[in-house]
Amino acid sequence: CQAIGRTGVGLLAHAVEEAHYLAFYRLFLDAFRSGKGEPYTGTERLQAALEAQGAKVEAQDIVYDTAAPESETAAVEGFLQRCVFDNSVPLAAMLEHPLTGPYLAACRQDGVWRFRQRVRLLLVRA
Repeated sequence: CQAIGRTGVGLLAHAVEEAHYLAFYRLFLDAFRSGKGEPYTGTERLQAALEAQGAKVEAQDIVYDTAAPESETAAVEGFLQRCVFDNSVPLAAMLEHPLTGPYLAACRQDGVWRFRQRVRLLLVRA
């Protein structure tokens, strides 16, 4: 906990396991990289590690959607490619794959793409 500064207080904002960024990346690795690659770590693990070191942690979640009209396929493709740090897999392939396709289909509702994010703010005290 020495890394949180002289005041002994730090703030960390990071996605939880169920957030789009983490959930989609795990599916992407399984679908297009044969499961190879390091998945993102969710805030839950970071919080547990801090608490195991004796830090006092207060947590609060923020939930929001990243959204775009269904017609904005180029923007959605670019967004998803940035989520997985790979611009070589087109949206069409993601939609067709049996792992990522159903996930993405669930993200389209009433003509809008919606990607649910859940970020946990951790106020950390040494």
